[in-house]
Amino acid sequence: MHKPILLFSFLLLFGINLGAQTDSVAPKTLLRKMELGIDGVPYMAGEAGVSILFKTRFRGPFFKGTRHRQMALRSHAKLTTYDSGFSYLIPNTNVPDTFFYRSFSGPYRHFGLSVGIEQQFVRRRLGTYIGAEAFGFAKWVDGEYRVDADPVGPEPPNNIAIFDGSFSEKAFGLAGLVGIRYFILRPLSIGLEAHFSAALNFTEVQNYENGQILYDNSRVLDFRLQPIRVLYLSYHFGR
Repeated sequence: MHKPILLFSFLLLFGINLGAQTDSVAPKTLLRKMELGIDGVPYMAGEAGVSILFKTRFRGPFFKGTRHRQMALRSHAKLTTYDSGFSYLIPNTNVPDTFFYRSFSGPYRHFGLSVGIEQQFVRRRLGTYIGAEAFGFAKWVDGEYRVDADPVGPEPPNNIAIFDGSFSEKAFGLAGLVGIRYFILRPLSIGLEAHFSAALNFTEVQNYENGQILYDNSRVLDFRLQPIRVLYLSYHFGR
């Protein structure tokens, strides 16, 4: 008589314990522990190099019905190069009916790094997130200046001077960010991210003209809204 009661009591306690363990197991979620993404914005702009986004879980995931969320640490690294330049009109009243232009061109190098934190949400296949980050970047180029005279009329422009020069730009700032992504498959998503940033920007221009080195330095506080700052394909992994 006592053995069936003991056996029933044991099975009841085992069932309660098993049920408690089953209830504590988190349901499946698309929010994984780590994420590695490739940013396509530099390639769309004609740059060559690499731009990657890495995220790792900081807290969570937390579940509420079909809506899941977690906090993640993030970092974004960029190392690219591209050919670019600029030109501007040089005022010169000594030579009538002629416009003088100074242009600069060369291969730019761009290195950028950011670290931050974000709160991620996902419901079914659609994910969103908000966050903030600190960032810094450097751009620099060693190129060539040209001065061209363009007379009014049918005569073509002619070059009157060529000399070396350099340009560098550095910035350090903070940014708020918001993003949206869609999970194509459980481990793959495509995402779009927008930034609003404030940065202290330093520029330095050097001209090596007529045996002299001329400097032009500036420092400005730059506010910038980038509706498409990162467009990426990500691989999600880890539990």
